[in-house]
Amino acid sequence: TRKIVFFCQAGADVVHILKEIDSINENDGSASIRIICLTTVLFDCFNYIELPSNVKFEYFRRIIPPIKKPWRKNKWIKIVDTCLRRYVLKGHVDKVYFTSVNSDPTSCYYIGICLKTGCDVSYLNHYDDIQAIIPLEKLTFKESVKLRMIRYMTGLHFSIYRMGGRWNVLHFHYEDYPIQVLHPILNKETCKKYAYKVKMGDKKAVLVYSQPNRDHDLISDEEHDALFHELVARLKNKGYYVVLKGHPRLGVCPINVNQADEIIPKNLSAELIDLTVFDACYGFITIALSSSAKLGASSYSILPLMKDTKSKNYKDCVKFTNESSEGKIKFVTSWGDL
Repeated sequence: TRKIVFFCQAGADVVHILKEIDSINENDGSASIRIICLTTVLFDCFNYIELPSNVKFEYFRRIIPPIKKPWRKNKWIKIVDTCLRRYVLKGHVDKVYFTSVNSDPTSCYYIGICLKTGCDVSYLNHYDDIQAIIPLEKLTFKESVKLRMIRYMTGLHFSIYRMGGRWNVLHFHYEDYPIQVLHPILNKETCKKYAYKVKMGDKKAVLVYSQPNRDHDLISDEEHDALFHELVARLKNKGYYVVLKGHPRLGVCPINVNQADEIIPKNLSAELIDLTVFDACYGFITIALSSSAKLGASSYSILPLMKDTKSKNYKDCVKFTNESSEGKIKFVTSWGDL
């Protein structure tokens, strides 16, 4: 029996992991498959999904490298190695999949251990390339120290890259290792097969991807929350049954909580919501909205309704929204467009 392990690092990974599992089972239904959830949110997400009988899911925490206490390196290595082999690898594993090489050095270190044990490793690169990413030429002292410590702790090749012109991220140089790179695309049939269905009868409904402000360099909390309050209020005035889907970790924008007709469990992956019952989907800047657009749902961003539409950050966000949705998201340029 082949033993296969998936490291699930973020909510957007779930549907791609499910698609890969379906492909595996088409060729080898006897394979023993385990999904390792690296957050409790992901573990809770899989509780909503009816998985094939040969698939199990478990939570295994990220054991963070003690970069502020380098003298604990050997102890940390021993703990990670022991725990990973005992609770994740559990003897010989034939195949390992992971999903991201940016801003997750701990998971990449786990992959390094898997490579050392002789596992065949594949990287499911489904969203790391959505935004432009380039090496950062000049590092601050703090960034330089952090990078050196991560390299020292893990023994792996990391650099600091600039992503989307806005964020600095730790980037794992997977190309230096015997890792197969796969480029999965969002699969409608997989989403439909595992979909979570919202039951509101014959009511006309919309889905709003609502979440607290995460981008304070772009917009203030006050303006962000006011936009979401106005959006939901106007949709309800038009007679829509408004369903909210929050960020997997942060939940919905607090100002929307008492406005909603229904709130989908935040732990559920947005790509696994049955979108056929909604007239449209709305949001600000989120991969979830991009996914709904690519799945064929009418999807709208209220990004242009913010006050400052001249800044570089705003223009970068518009570019990200267009690229991540393959140009399928429509922009609301005035409240009259709703």
